[in-house]
Amino acid sequence: MQTKTPIYRPVAGGSMSIIDIPKNRALLALNLRGEGIEIGALDGPVQVPGDMRARYVDYKPTHELRQQFPELADDIVSVDFVASADKLEVIANNSQDFMIANHVTEHVPNPMGALELWYNKLRDGGLLYLAFPLKEYCPDAVRPLTSIQHLLQDYEAEREGLP
Repeated sequence: MQTKTPIYRPVAGGSMSIIDIPKNRALLALNLRGEGIEIGALDGPVQVPGDMRARYVDYKPTHELRQQFPELADDIVSVDFVASADKLEVIANNSQDFMIANHVTEHVPNPMGALELWYNKLRDGGLLYLAFPLKEYCPDAVRPLTSIQHLLQDYEAEREGLP
């Protein structure tokens, strides 16, 4: 598997700081215990220690992901569960020791609802590990940020069963 390029981000005073993704993922793995899932790992799963078990959830089966992303086909993880990240019907509540969702939250229509759902899938003491993109390094950099009010409206609308 390829090594990911570190992301640089501005810090106070205009200098640059490195976000070392491989190092951050290695540190995360030190805190994981038991069995869990990673949502949307595609070709970059978090490497969990051998005494743990990670299963992979994606919105399409492995063969369809390989067709959609032929340039990544050799590195795409085998999908264990096909499910929408914001529904996860195939994962029982209180069943996971950890859940990993790197760069997933920004793709769901109701991020706050997804966070609540993921929390409910965790056992007591479970770990939810999330990574979010830095706006200035995304193709969407020119778009305005989504307001907290908008996020709350989406959350309330879904809770009330509104479209």
